[in-house]
Amino acid sequence: MQVSVLKAVADCVHFCRFYDQGTDMKAHFIVMEMIGPSLDQLRAQLPGKSFTRSTALRVGMQVCFYLLVSVLKAVADCVHFCRFYDQGSDMKAHFIVMEMIGPSLDQLRAQLPGKSFTRSTALRVGMQCLHAIEELHEAGFISRDVKPGNFAIGLPGQQQRLIRMIDFGTAKRSCLRIIYKSEKFYRQSKEDSTPAANRVPWLGTARYCSIANHLGKEQCRKDDVESWFYVCVEMLATTLPWSQLQRSERQAIAEIKVKVRSNHRRKFLHQCPKIFDSILEAIDDWNDLDKPDYDGVS
Repeated sequence: MQVSVLKAVADCVHFCRFYDQGTDMKAHFIVMEMIGPSLDQLRAQLPGKSFTRSTALRVGMQVCFYLLVSVLKAVADCVHFCRFYDQGSDMKAHFIVMEMIGPSLDQLRAQLPGKSFTRSTALRVGMQCLHAIEELHEAGFISRDVKPGNFAIGLPGQQQRLIRMIDFGTAKRSCLRIIYKSEKFYRQSKEDSTPAANRVPWLGTARYCSIANHLGKEQCRKDDVESWFYVCVEMLATTLPWSQLQRSERQAIAEIKVKVRSNHRRKFLHQCPKIFDSILEAIDDWNDLDKPDYDGVS
């Protein structure tokens, strides 16, 4: 019945645009409207006996969706992730149906006066983001692109204040599951550069990525936490010392990240709680294969 109505009012102004309908062995769904800036983000509805649940439907290529489904299934019992409902494909595209969420942290900040959170809100949000990262790590994955745009709040309702981690396009299995050819690579001092033959492709966002990422090293759990630290500093101070640099100026950004750990450390953390100095020191002291001390940081 709902599909019949939407088709009948297709040319009317005050109704959702109807895109498509589909079904597989698990559920029926109706694709209603575009909810993101790109055509791969749509809103779908799963009609029930007494309610209609809004969900997000993403359409795309098989390779990236295999990774997304793998992550969502791995974190199915975790708190800070979208609920996974369904997956499938037809002759046109592959699709995933999952829980619909609200705006990202980037979008929220842009809507606020001064484009910044209050100190208390920034700290609470930061702790939730860290818990999400810990859950991802416990599920056996690392993000490699921790940034405000990859965290979002829920829809209006009971779970609106619950932060979800989203977008796993750069995620991979944790380095604990990889057998390395040599431990020497991980025993290099922080000042040493990685040999060109051992460098890994650039991934992530220059503003928030770890120093190890700048050096072309394989990323592990500590790198996600280092990126989280930069996100927290930015939420508290509203900016980072390298924010004005272009994403292409990765070398200059890396140099500033090194400098703020010594000569400019006090200025870098002047709007953060004093404990942030100890948190940064702890992050820098972790080895690449260490399990981060999430409880100690939080």
